[in-house]
Amino acid sequence: IPSVIAATIAARIFGFLDVTPLAWGVSCFIILFSITSFVKPDLRVPMNNPLIFVGGLISGSVSGLIGMAGGIRTVFLISADLKKEEYIATTSAIAFITDIARVTIYLYSGSLAQTELSLIPPFIIVSVLGVFLGRWLLHLLKEELVRKSVLIALLLIGIKMIYDLVSS
Repeated sequence: IPSVIAATIAARIFGFLDVTPLAWGVSCFIILFSITSFVKPDLRVPMNNPLIFVGGLISGSVSGLIGMAGGIRTVFLISADLKKEEYIATTSAIAFITDIARVTIYLYSGSLAQTELSLIPPFIIVSVLGVFLGRWLLHLLKEELVRKSVLIALLLIGIKMIYDLVSS
């Protein structure tokens, strides 16, 4: 709920702010978190209601402003002591609901170009196929491999974000 509310509000102010500093901060944070989690694999964030609320607000705000909340959401959820199925189900549900909220705001505010609208149906189809493929693969993977794979993906996302920022 906090993620959806924050994403909706942030999407309304998208376009009025220079989000470059936020993108730099998110990129660096994701990289540092990934490296730290590899060095200290037992590092966990206690999942209590205030922290979940703050994590949702941060994740939703980043989603609405730069469209890249997956990294922040993943930081909070991978740090929790969730089973792999719980982690995947939780992050998928939050992403789905948050993305519907922010894309709806982008559509109504005119932040999406007409050419981008045609990409929505293929993205939905690929997402659904990804859920089924992921569900099948998840049963084949051990908890620690899933965690390490997520951390590697986070590290690569952070590096890619910095590359994109430097290139632009």
